[in-house]
Amino acid sequence: MRNIESSRRPAFTIIELLVVIAIIAILVALILPAVQGAREAARRMQCSNNLKQLGLALHSYQCSHGVFPPSELNSSGSAGCDPGEVAVEDNPTACTDYASWTVLCLPFMEQSALAAEYDYESPWCSLENREAISTPLTIFNCPSTPGQDRVD
Repeated sequence: MRNIESSRRPAFTIIELLVVIAIIAILVALILPAVQGAREAARRMQCSNNLKQLGLALHSYQCSHGVFPPSELNSSGSAGCDPGEVAVEDNPTACTDYASWTVLCLPFMEQSALAAEYDYESPWCSLENREAISTPLTIFNCPSTPGQDRVD
């Protein structure tokens, strides 16, 4: 008859297993802030790159036209909007005759198709421009900006 203790295989005890799990948990806890810091640095870099792209678009416009784009454009059409009426957050159905400089810079931000959709003869919030102005562009959002209304 063989000895029962000699036929047993060596194995981890519960205590050893718990120690290994605790060591792994501590290592993960130490690495997690470093990973989050690297992600935030990447988000800041993307935001910086977005600002650089906007600056390049403005300067490309200036090189093409000899002047920087105006801050606002006054369209000649009315399309249901009274001149001087401004769209505000608490009145989203209000309309203005003025478009922003961003519309003029769209072709220089690699958004030529979106610029082609925009009707410069109609107010920016008219039905003709509704799809063009409701298209979200990630270049205008910083990835680390908190909030539910930002574009991912």
